[in-house]
Amino acid sequence: MLKLVSPNIEVVLSSFGGVGTTFLLDFISQYRRTNDPHDKDGLKHCPYPPLSFNKNIKYVYVFGSPVKAVISLFRRQIYVAHSHKMLRFHPQSKPLSNNTTLEEYAHLLDDKFKFENHFNQWLQHSPYQILFIRYNAIWDHIDEILSFLDIPLSEKGKFPAKKERASNNIDLDDKTLSNLHTLYMRFESQLSNFPDLLITNSEKGFSHIKIYLQYSQILLKILLIKLWRKSGKLFTLI
Repeated sequence: MLKLVSPNIEVVLSSFGGVGTTFLLDFISQYRRTNDPHDKDGLKHCPYPPLSFNKNIKYVYVFGSPVKAVISLFRRQIYVAHSHKMLRFHPQSKPLSNNTTLEEYAHLLDDKFKFENHFNQWLQHSPYQILFIRYNAIWDHIDEILSFLDIPLSEKGKFPAKKERASNNIDLDDKTLSNLHTLYMRFESQLSNFPDLLITNSEKGFSHIKIYLQYSQILLKILLIKLWRKSGKLFTLI
């Protein structure tokens, strides 16, 4: 289903999950109307930039290590729900079950969260300006983030202090860690060459025509997925 942003929302913040999205949403929501920090509106991990006709809307995408993201999802015991959420548009993939351990998941060598696909959908298929920010670099770019969101720089002192993530303190056996890095090797390589902060489409203005064209492609993909679910055949256009 194509997501339409409520007209009253000023900032949409999204990620592929497990990268500290909630704390940033909690801070920004003190100054701007945002999507729901608990994802009740389905925008926090939307697989593509949700549609909005508000020319002043701001989009922020947080990314980080996919390996640490997986560890975070398993640590918080939300990996099953997140797997189901992230595979909504990948009907050929089976979500994780409740009894799957992190070690078993790593051994599968099959991304059940589609992190790479999610990131590239946001990067490649948006007519909007989007601020991409690496989680670990957030505190090095507070000024840029506030300026992008039209939040006064005088509020910088209220920005949450950086804390060590609990996922960093989880000990994994060498085999599990090696399997996770193998699973996400290509995506980790892409992210290692990606800037810590990037604003896409920064030189382009708001265009309804561009938005219509972009989302017509998304609608076509959704339609083909629905047809696949009915026929059991996966179309090559997807």
